[in-house]
Amino acid sequence: MARIVLRLREKRKSHCLKAGVAGVMADHVNPGSKTLWSVAHANFLEGLSPSEYSALVSRAKMLCRDKRAHVFEAGDEATAVFVVVSGLIKLYQPTASGKQVTLSICLQGEIFGVAEFMQGELREISAEAVIPSELLAIPRIEFLNFLKKHPEAAMRTIGILSARLRTLGSALTDLATVSAETRLLRLLLRYRSHGAPSPGELPGKTPIHLPLTHQDIASLIGVARQTVTSMLTEFRKLGIVQTVGDRMHLIDGPELQKMLPD
Repeated sequence: MARIVLRLREKRKSHCLKAGVAGVMADHVNPGSKTLWSVAHANFLEGLSPSEYSALVSRAKMLCRDKRAHVFEAGDEATAVFVVVSGLIKLYQPTASGKQVTLSICLQGEIFGVAEFMQGELREISAEAVIPSELLAIPRIEFLNFLKKHPEAAMRTIGILSARLRTLGSALTDLATVSAETRLLRLLLRYRSHGAPSPGELPGKTPIHLPLTHQDIASLIGVARQTVTSMLTEFRKLGIVQTVGDRMHLIDGPELQKMLPD
């Protein structure tokens, strides 16, 4: 357990450095929704005090999940809450036809699996690793005891859950009031600052480090997959987006500035 704590502390320091970059690169996102989105996707570990941090880790066990391996599935009993140590976790709603509707992508430090967990209900959604990932798994009773003993951490958890509900409300409002192009651009701006930078990145070209499929993007902004493909093709023609290898890049130029939401 001591080695786990040490590893997590190093990852925590690394994320703090990235967070400063993330804030600068997300400046063009609608200010109100930016703050709400940032809280909803907050790094739970980073916000803990040293004593809270140690208390949480001492109650947890480390899990490793390969790409596309499930953390839990809809219908499973909610016996634990999870925190992303490294990697990416996709939360999705399985449909009756066997398709997946992507609801959210959990980034490093994010807590997830809390909603049904509080009441000990069955899972309504599924979670799987987008890339090889490491997770902290905290059993239900242990996490509840942690929250009882650390009220500030409990308030932080409530704040994150509240922001996620409000983010859902904002997303529904956006479907009726904001163009699909703007919703796509906001999504790319939010996610472009996350992930490990690649060597040889070019000035003015910011890679999207998250491996999102067109279907994932479509689910997240409420359009058909074909619509996402068409919009990205148009963005490439305008010089807003460029694909280099297997990475999509946003081009920081005049065309991007024109497309930015007010």
